[in-house]
Amino acid sequence: MRPRRGPLQERADELGRTMWLGGLTNDFERDGRTQLCKLLRTGLSPDSTVVEVGCGALRAGYWLIHFLDEGRYHGIEPNREMVDTARAALLEPGLEELKRPRFAYNDDFDLGVFGVAPEFVLARSIWSHASKRQIAAMLDSFKSVAAPQATLLSSYHPASRFPWRRRDYLGDAWVGRGPRGTGPEHRAVVAHRFDWIAGECQRRSLRVRESAGDSFGGQVWLEVTKG
Repeated sequence: MRPRRGPLQERADELGRTMWLGGLTNDFERDGRTQLCKLLRTGLSPDSTVVEVGCGALRAGYWLIHFLDEGRYHGIEPNREMVDTARAALLEPGLEELKRPRFAYNDDFDLGVFGVAPEFVLARSIWSHASKRQIAAMLDSFKSVAAPQATLLSSYHPASRFPWRRRDYLGDAWVGRGPRGTGPEHRAVVAHRFDWIAGECQRRSLRVRESAGDSFGGQVWLEVTKG
């Protein structure tokens, strides 16, 4: 017997018939809840200030908006239509007026666009499409604007030492769906070497570690911290 689907998943199923939701529709509710739980284990509290990079159809944003205090959630997403459609279809009436989430529509990885110093930055499945230049830009912004003890929670595909598997991505373009993605690679993902990421963090006096558990689609969580 199939488990009963919750109201959020039912709304996501309906929305997914007309719009891509940034991943598998069937896992929408579970994936978002899992991201909230991951942040909670990292120290998230209702009064934390959060910036989510690539908030898309609010897979994680839905849960974060509910959990966080008023004005604490900030979402960045270049696809304004996706965000605005999800806001109308998935968020309950009155929720935005109560929680006052803020959104910015750009693709330059600028975490300072809201003028806040986030304690947590969430970037799930962003580095699995980004170039090294783009990852470096996000690290620069994180170091510059995040709170002194902040955590950047990202995910990536580790590059394999076997080149016929996942090669280390050396291109300069975003690979995948969205304004940056083009041509036959619109569903592709990329991989990066952990030692390269660790080196970039070290250059900026940041610390990074792979975080066990909650892996998804072959991706591994990374915790980048200041202080």
